[in-house]
Amino acid sequence: MLGILSRANVYRSKGEIPTDLFLPQSVPINTITDSDLQAEEFQEFTGDPVRFVFNSLVIPAGIGIAYVAYREGSIIPIILLFSLFSVSMCFVSYYYSVSENFFLVENQFIPWFQRVIRFADIRSIIFEKRYHGRGGTTNALRIITRDYDEFSYGSDLLSDESWVALKKALIEKKLSVTDKIGLDSKK
Repeated sequence: MLGILSRANVYRSKGEIPTDLFLPQSVPINTITDSDLQAEEFQEFTGDPVRFVFNSLVIPAGIGIAYVAYREGSIIPIILLFSLFSVSMCFVSYYYSVSENFFLVENQFIPWFQRVIRFADIRSIIFEKRYHGRGGTTNALRIITRDYDEFSYGSDLLSDESWVALKKALIEKKLSVTDKIGLDSKK
């Protein structure tokens, strides 16, 4: 008995608080390869094409305005304003895809961004409103994985019907889904 030290005694002897004894331990998540994704067939939940085209036209229009401002000699304020607008659009332009085994998140304006999560690695999904500095709200999807990582992705481009269809698809996969937006009243 004297030679055995418990974990709590080791911490107590150092005067430290054993916080990791109370926190859930990380669960290793398997890596996903390209061959895993090639075998899957994804159902996409994307935004309205009209909204996306409008947002896509805003960028070229901004470039045109910046060019005119450059010819007039006042380019810096216009470029800063345009850059801030473009960056802010990137944070609310996600779309989602569901397959038999995976949940995929991509961005309309950042084509190289892609997050793939196995359904087996998802602890819960929360539909919520995210408040942003432009004075409005964005519908967002927060994903909590088995190892308690959290990812939040907002989308101004999805219609209410797309959000409801996404929620139904995730419930069919037997996931824990929490609706803080009130999608049930938007059917």
